[in-house]
Amino acid sequence: MKRFKKGAASFYVVAFSTLILLVVVAGFTALVVAQITRSSNDDLSQSAYDSALAGIEDAKLAYYNYRNCIAQGAIAKEGDINGEITCGEIVHLVENEEEDCDLVAKILGRTISDNGVSVNEISSNAAAGNNQGKNSMQQFYTCTKLQTSLKDYRTSLSQSNPMKAVNVKIDNMGDESITVDDIESVKISWGSEISNSDVKISNFVNNNVEYPKVDSNNPAAMPPTIGFALVQAGSEFKVDDFEKSVGAETNRGMIYMTPIDTTGIQTVGKKDNYSGVNGFDKDTGVNTINSSALLKSNDKTKQNLPYGVSCPNVGGVGGEFACSVQIDLPRPIGGERGEENMLVAVLLPYGAATDVALEFFCADGESCGKEKVFCSESDIAECGGKTDEVIETPTKQINLKGMQIAIDSTGRANDLFRRVETRLEDTGDFALMTMGPLELSGSKDGDTGESESLVKNWPVICEYLFEPTNGLSNNRNICDQ
Repeated sequence: MKRFKKGAASFYVVAFSTLILLVVVAGFTALVVAQITRSSNDDLSQSAYDSALAGIEDAKLAYYNYRNCIAQGAIAKEGDINGEITCGEIVHLVENEEEDCDLVAKILGRTISDNGVSVNEISSNAAAGNNQGKNSMQQFYTCTKLQTSLKDYRTSLSQSNPMKAVNVKIDNMGDESITVDDIESVKISWGSEISNSDVKISNFVNNNVEYPKVDSNNPAAMPPTIGFALVQAGSEFKVDDFEKSVGAETNRGMIYMTPIDTTGIQTVGKKDNYSGVNGFDKDTGVNTINSSALLKSNDKTKQNLPYGVSCPNVGGVGGEFACSVQIDLPRPIGGERGEENMLVAVLLPYGAATDVALEFFCADGESCGKEKVFCSESDIAECGGKTDEVIETPTKQINLKGMQIAIDSTGRANDLFRRVETRLEDTGDFALMTMGPLELSGSKDGDTGESESLVKNWPVICEYLFEPTNGLSNNRNICDQ
């Protein structure tokens, strides 16, 4: 005789239902915990970023103290930095201890703990003595370096800031024989952090360079067309020296460079409506333009076309920047280049936005700068038998000083770290308007309400022809012929 227990089926239903509910609850709990952790990490990450920015602000104060000491005539003097720091000690720290993570804190007299410099929160009633500051997020800036001698000059160009002009100042590293006159070429790099999906070679269509109207429906090319201008002079010069090139010498010049491909195709020679570069290194992705380009740009009888350049480093492949062009510089008219008489400018004539880096080099085979190299066991021969240390080696790249300072700051909040690098420079010493609009004015012609001076659609019927003869200008208007 078979017997059955009532309720057995209900037991299994309840057991399986409970198991399913536990799985669902566990899944939701995991999602909630993940979101809480993510939110917490985001908050900590922002706090760590704020800590790094606090280090940058302190670095500004430290550099301000350094500049004040230099203005007072202080010279570098090594000391133990016990008690109040002197100007001589500040100058020594900035000029000789750039790799010291506690450089900024030492200059400002901050308290340095094992974690770095504490970033405290101060409440509104702290002035009354009720709260001297707290650090509930465990915020510190752990390493803040201040560097005054740099390998390159960096800037950002955009539609609101389409041009940057800067006076070139070098660091001779204590060798007075190295001057700004030793600069033979400049390397211009632009188009950082451009992915393949961002590329838009719209300035090169059907093997022709063109510049269509830029608007909301037709954005600017990426990487963008960029311009480079040079203004230089000898120690003594006349205003007339800037009028035109003389032989292989010129005091000014401007060229434009338009990206035409991202494959690294060498485009040497003259094309239909653009000029090819003079060389292209497939290994480094660097285009080369010789000094005749700047010479020709200041020759009133020449037609100046943009240069088509290859930009194979899109997406950071092969380098930080998509495009790199090395331009040989002509000599200034009448002698050596004056120490304060070299100015370069970079500009965006057709909109967009990009970061730009400028590097300066002396002649091949010359040594005019120093580079810090970490010696590993594989570099024993090159490093003179030294290993596991940083040494300085000679290089043809010129160090720059007085144009910018670099601040490298690392901040933390609990166990999360953020690192920020920034470049600081003085506000511009120049008020250049080369990118400004042309202003036309005129009077009314009778009762028409129009100004004849403002008519813009007249055809060109005359040209001023420059014909230098024996060093003298024998200019004439061809309309008179």
